[in-house]
Amino acid sequence: MKKHLIIANLLLAGSLFGASDDAGKWYIGAGMMNGSGTHSVTRTNGYSNYDIEFDVSIVPVSIGKIGANNNRVEVSLISADIDFATGEKAEISGYDINYDITLESLKSGNLLPYVGAGMGFYNWDNSGSLFQDGEDLKGVGFNLNAGLLYSIDKTIEFEVAYQTRTISWQDIQYTNYTSSLNQTLSGIYVGLNLKF
Repeated sequence: MKKHLIIANLLLAGSLFGASDDAGKWYIGAGMMNGSGTHSVTRTNGYSNYDIEFDVSIVPVSIGKIGANNNRVEVSLISADIDFATGEKAEISGYDINYDITLESLKSGNLLPYVGAGMGFYNWDNSGSLFQDGEDLKGVGFNLNAGLLYSIDKTIEFEVAYQTRTISWQDIQYTNYTSSLNQTLSGIYVGLNLKF
């Protein structure tokens, strides 16, 4: 956990500031992403593989720093609720570290498009009861997003984006085989940012 926070601090400190009026400002944000995804299970020793579809809602709370050309480094704490097609439910928590590049050449009035990428570090909450060691599953993800920022005024932004995450979970070792778990989830995020 500490090494991940150090990476985030280095990214924040390493942003180049200058061209934007907002360069050097911080912001906090909150919103919700609703979407769907696929949970893929790959098993060894001839056991069959399978996929399960699911619906997902993610609530992130973010803090970020604005750099040159409105580019941003952002750290988000997330909480996700998953409803599998089988009727089972799951909860995931964790955090994302993303870098967003704004497309200044496509800016129109107060509307600014952006693209971004990053990594996530996740915990499959309450999954430890299924395993002998009692530890919840941990996962690492890769994130992509593309969206629009709309400046309502000098301090408040409205944000809408298409987001996708691919998460690789720890392998699960059974007596006769090993299961590898991967999830891909995508959806639309809507939120507000407060710059200060």
